[in-house]
Amino acid sequence: MIGWLKLKLIALFNIMTDKRLIEWLLDADVSIQHQVYRDLLKADRPDLRERISKEGWGARFLSLQDNKMLILSYPSRWRYDILRALDYFQSTGIGLDNRMNDALDVLISKRRSDMTWPLQARHNGQIHFDMEQPGKASRWNTLRALRVLKHFALIDSMK
Repeated sequence: MIGWLKLKLIALFNIMTDKRLIEWLLDADVSIQHQVYRDLLKADRPDLRERISKEGWGARFLSLQDNKMLILSYPSRWRYDILRALDYFQSTGIGLDNRMNDALDVLISKRRSDMTWPLQARHNGQIHFDMEQPGKASRWNTLRALRVLKHFALIDSMK
């Protein structure tokens, strides 16, 4: 069994390092190019990363943005919003990236005068009990917002 696994790993390594395969992957969308350089060739290419939002699949994906992503909800169910995205980045331990600035500005702007964040919407679907009411202060959204802002060291910038 160990011999078989060793052969599989050698074959996989040979496939991963085959120059033709790498060239084929690099003759693709900029998002694929960036990941090939980062993950397979272990080369930092910030120029490619910066192009992702401006061309190809990344630009197409970003053009599909919907203002519903700016609405703070909880639970988010199958939907994605800026707070869910920022909370995800926070949970991975990723550092602040300037591409997050617009989302962070929107999040900070949604803070209410009582220092809480609202529940702006509730999504359709069966619920077992009401936790919070739309339009009111939300403990869940406030907790998630503060967790995000603390992680990115932005708590003081809110004062």
